[in-house]
Amino acid sequence: MGYLETVCVRVGSKRIESIREEVFDMAKRLSCRDVGADCDFTVCAETEQEIFGKMAEHARTNHGMSEIPKETYDKARSAMHEVERC
Repeated sequence: MGYLETVCVRVGSKRIESIREEVFDMAKRLSCRDVGADCDFTVCAETEQEIFGKMAEHARTNHGMSEIPKETYDKARSAMHEVERC
């Protein structure tokens, strides 16, 4: 859900402009395909930590990975993108 934010631009004590804009709390999304796997699994969460927790569980149960290699972690981290909502 978004909220409205008002920004006042001032020069000294004079108000120049007031801007109202909708600001969204962004979620994060990552899929197996984002890191090169032939898998349709996608995870969406509020934090990077939640994303990696869910992806690690998926990798363990669906791909037989006991741990995620650093290269895969780095690739996933840079492939993660923000979305308005899950």
